[in-house]
Amino acid sequence: MIYDNIQANETNLTMEILNLRQVLSDSYDQNHPHNLEYIMLVNKLDSLLKEYYVDILVNLITVSRKNLLKITEQKGFQHQDTIMESQRLDELIIQYQRLQQL
Repeated sequence: MIYDNIQANETNLTMEILNLRQVLSDSYDQNHPHNLEYIMLVNKLDSLLKEYYVDILVNLITVSRKNLLKITEQKGFQHQDTIMESQRLDELIIQYQRLQQL
């Protein structure tokens, strides 16, 4: 179920990003790249990309947390698999925090 929601969200954002890229490309070809429309489209694209990456990271963090809990229950805190999943979760959280600072 969670994977269906992840896929649906990613598909919608991907389509919006691809459509905006095409509009941006058309605008660049037809106009001077410093016009207001072009700048607004670039900003919108940056915003959508950030939203897309944040969405992916939030979903990956959720999955990783669930995996970590499951591994910990099955194998304990000191098991190598638990440590590896914990490190993976840490990296995802760091990536999320860096992206939020942009």
